[in-house]
Amino acid sequence: MVPLNMTWGERAVIALPEQDGDSKTLETAYPGIHRAIWTAAAPELKRQLEADLPQLWARLETLFVAELSEKEINGLLRFYRTPTGQRMIEGIYGNVDLTGAIASMSKSADGEMSEESISLASELAKRKTISGLDLDAADMRLLLATMPLDRLRATGAKVQKATSEWVNTEDPKDQEKINALMADAAERFVQEHESRK
Repeated sequence: MVPLNMTWGERAVIALPEQDGDSKTLETAYPGIHRAIWTAAAPELKRQLEADLPQLWARLETLFVAELSEKEINGLLRFYRTPTGQRMIEGIYGNVDLTGAIASMSKSADGEMSEESISLASELAKRKTISGLDLDAADMRLLLATMPLDRLRATGAKVQKATSEWVNTEDPKDQEKINALMADAAERFVQEHESRK
């Protein structure tokens, strides 16, 4: 999860000029500034992510225990250990494009990613994964024998909501650190660029 989240974060920061007019103006005036900002903030973002992921796992564990029977949980675990289940996990996480969610965050007054944008990114990743996945019928029967598809979808929606809430929960001190790193990197980049003129 950490490497994937870091990849998503990097893509999102680098894509900001395509999503936001002010970022586009900044990148046009100082080509490469968003890469420099990402490079400066990435180590701290990774540290924060590694520290925060256990909170997400705890939320999801609570949700699964409340929503699913022991038989259903064990069935899901069996499915996700199959080759099809492993490919599905890798595909969904590998196909997530959070560019739109980051764009929603940059446009929101509270700096949060909208639940709708996260849900859309997740849904598109699922569709892309399923359409390109070599599904093993026996593995899929194992999954569907565990629980009906509508129940699986309903639980997935609750997982999505819990994940969205986790994404949008920030520690103000952590955010201050990130903001300071990004501002310092931008200032240094501009100064270096100006000194070369």
